[in-house]
Amino acid sequence: DIFRKWHASYHGTTASNLEPIFRGGLQLLKPGDVALGGTSIGVRSGHIPKMVRRKNLYTGSDEEFDINQVFTSPSIRYSSHPAYAQQFIVSHPHRSRIRIGMRFVFQCRQRPGSYKIGQETVGARDLKLYPHFDNKELEWYTKENAGVVLCGLCVQLRYIKSS
Repeated sequence: DIFRKWHASYHGTTASNLEPIFRGGLQLLKPGDVALGGTSIGVRSGHIPKMVRRKNLYTGSDEEFDINQVFTSPSIRYSSHPAYAQQFIVSHPHRSRIRIGMRFVFQCRQRPGSYKIGQETVGARDLKLYPHFDNKELEWYTKENAGVVLCGLCVQLRYIKSS
């Protein structure tokens, strides 16, 4: 039922978070959760640091925007934004003048009705980020960790030439 009825979503992450996610049973954690081994999950640098009152542009209503949630998006492109999937750079194994930049995004299935929908938070304002989604619906957020099932890992590769 998960693959037929649950909604497809994406979650961008960093290379350093891959191992803890895999070791933790492929479950996404939210700030305030404690990971396997006792590490407390915090808010990543550059993200909204605490709960704020805002107008949800998708619903048109005011809300207490709680950052202690799991965030996903219906857009893989939005999830691969540098704010979420920071580039990890490695040397090319055979060509010394080329490096490889990688971004990591999990493909997810999300339980219908378990999440709220809201606008982008990367500062795009009036710039339409992606043709298939309105900026008002690019972020999904939930307190229900188990309502997000990871089912794939997408890796974006880019060659970077050294000068």
